Amino acid sequence: MSGGSGGQGVWAVGAVLAVAFVLAWAVASLGWPFGLDQGIFAWVGDTILRGGWPYRDAWEIKGPATHFLYALAQALFGRDVWGLRVLDLGLLAASAAAAYGWTARSVGAGGPGGAGAAEGERSARIAGGIAAFAWICLYASGGHWHVSQPDGWAAMAWLGAAWCLARPAPGLARSAGAGALCALAGLLKPLFAPFLGLLWVTLRLQARRRPGADNPGRLRDGEVRVALASLLGLLGVFAAVGVAFAVAGALGELVEVQLVFNPSLHPTAYRGLEAGPVFLSLAGGLAQPGVGAAVMLGAVGAAIGWRRSPADGVLLVGWWLAGAGLVVVQNQYFAYHYWPWLAGCALGIGQVAGAAQRAETTAGRWVLGAALAGALCLAARGPVAQVQAAVAVWREGDPASAQAYRDGFGMGSYGFGAMERIATHIAARTAPDDPILVWGFESGLYFLADRPASTRFGFLYPLVRGVGSPLEARYLDEFVSSLATNPPVYVVAFDQSYDEAALPEANRRALRAWGALLERCYVRDASLAGARVRAWGLAPDGRAGCPARPSSN
Repeated sequence: MSGGSGGQGVWAVGAVLAVAFVLAWAVASLGWPFGLDQGIFAWVGDTILRGGWPYRDAWEIKGPATHFLYALAQALFGRDVWGLRVLDLGLLAASAAAAYGWTARSVGAGGPGGAGAAEGERSARIAGGIAAFAWICLYASGGHWHVSQPDGWAAMAWLGAAWCLARPAPGLARSAGAGALCALAGLLKPLFAPFLGLLWVTLRLQARRRPGADNPGRLRDGEVRVALASLLGLLGVFAAVGVAFAVAGALGELVEVQLVFNPSLHPTAYRGLEAGPVFLSLAGGLAQPGVGAAVMLGAVGAAIGWRRSPADGVLLVGWWLAGAGLVVVQNQYFAYHYWPWLAGCALGIGQVAGAAQRAETTAGRWVLGAALAGALCLAARGPVAQVQAAVAVWREGDPASAQAYRDGFGMGSYGFGAMERIATHIAARTAPDDPILVWGFESGLYFLADRPASTRFGFLYPLVRGVGSPLEARYLDEFVSSLATNPPVYVVAFDQSYDEAALPEANRRALRAWGALLERCYVRDASLAGARVRAWGLAPDGRAGCPARPSSN
């Protein structure tokens, strides 16, 4: 139990401190710049605002919802990097509210009546607050590189969908909303859409155990309506997106990337799915601050939820297993791949918080409370360090310290501050409408320099990483021909990790043609040179066989 007035006061102080800490972290995170992936997504979002479409005008492998959310951030808040952080914080706040709502309902369900009702409601609210706080800390712990990623936003959509269907008899609007949110998760990454099936199983179990339910094995009209409404929400969103892409003439490219190119890479990516390497990679991810403790406590919470309510237990156990499976299936073990798993673990931590308050023995309360406190402290380690770093820069008040702080955030080959300086260099040598080309994975330079890409392959990945894809040779031919029809005025090339000698001969032939064009028609810009970057400008003298420089510049 949460105790008397003294216990209530402790919880109240803890809630105030937690809210103050979260607000401090949120403010500090507004100064975070892009990582490599966020820069790529921002380029596609910028292409959308210029009238283009993902895949057709800006090639990228993630689902289209990622790109349109980045475009939304730019449309709402302008081209400032902090605008993405505002959108991300808003989505995080909404998902934390959903975690609070689901946990408070779950922990409070079937609580005592009469005089104990208020106490049970207070315990449920405390458990909900702890679940929300745990989710925020776990998400924040990844730092600038791992937030604003499709996996994290899909986890937020899962939390919202679970909240929509949290009641034993949710209305049709909430049911449709759950389906739409699962569709959003699928449009971020197709792997995440089937989560709706787990929610249907949970609803079915809730109906079977509802007091007074006759013939619990039979589907009731209300359940059918909820299932149909959620399915319509799911399919309606998918259909609307498909129609929009078809009208824009970009549906073929969407299908090609998501259903042909991406699956063609899976056999290569999954050759390492042997038990030993998978275990070591998974263990490495679980060793991140707070992650391992949250996963273990989330499993304990799932078991507690199962004992108290089989329906909630099925959801928590299924979520835990699905999250772990998705980490393994993607077989890359980046921190952001753990977000869907950790979102479910946060709900499990809320179950532990509820059990700690209801424990009948002092020893039980102490054991569960200590485990809970330890997991929350570990989860908060990363955000605490992030706030401390931002406060240290603010206290210095020195432009050099502020610049060093931004340079410390990686964005591909260089820190973000260096990338900003490269973007300024490009902007000074080109006109706003001049197409440029970034040969590398640092596609965020298009966004930072506010210049359009000369080709839809402004992201190098499909040209050198899709070995074995039936599309790669065609992509390379299209890339080389597009340079002749829409030549870049300025080219920036970063050293890459791919081995050109390992590519098929057709790929190397196309790359050699691109290199010959660069050598024949471009002039090296010696003023931009570093250990990992080179630059060229289109020759202004109209050399024979070379494209003409646009008259606007």
